[in-house]
Amino acid sequence: MKPPINLAAITTPSGVIVICMLAGYILYAAWNRYDNVREDCRKMEELKVQAEAADVAKSQVKYIFYDYMCLTMSFGFNLKFFLCDSSLLQFPMR
Repeated sequence: MKPPINLAAITTPSGVIVICMLAGYILYAAWNRYDNVREDCRKMEELKVQAEAADVAKSQVKYIFYDYMCLTMSFGFNLKFFLCDSSLLQFPMR
C-alpha cells in the first residue's frame, strides 16, 4: 500500500505560483501606472507651453489695445485743443 501524499507537497508549490502571479501583476500594474503618469506629464508640458504662448499673446493684445486707445484719446484731446484755439469753430454771425 502507498503512503498518502503529503499536503505540504501540494500547497507549497501552489502557494509559490500564486505569490509569483501576484508579484507579476503588481509589477505589471506599476509599469502601466508609470506609463500613464509619463504620458500625463508629457501632455502637461505641452499644455504649459500653450498656456505660456497664450499669456504672451494676451499681453501683446493688451499692449496693442492700450497703445491704440492712448493714441486715439491723445489724438482726440489734441484735436479738441487745436479746434478750440483755431477759428474753425467760430461761425459767422448774421
